[in-house]
Amino acid sequence: MRLKIIMNSNNLRIPLKSSKQIFQAVFYKKLEEVGNILHDIGFRIDNKKFTMFTFSNIFCKYRISKQFIY
Repeated sequence: MRLKIIMNSNNLRIPLKSSKQIFQAVFYKKLEEVGNILHDIGFRIDNKKFTMFTFSNIFCKYRISKQFIY
């Protein structure tokens, strides 16, 4: 399943090398307390940790300039 997230921001500049981690952090932060549980603890089955989400590459319109995503 794919979840589409729409974000709008003027003058947003994100470092290219850490863009995926930044988007993940924003996503979990928006989930508030549940986000902390899902990220830090996840679900445990037979002493194995499972998380609810995996994150792919960014699929959107953006431009790259000087190692930043705009």
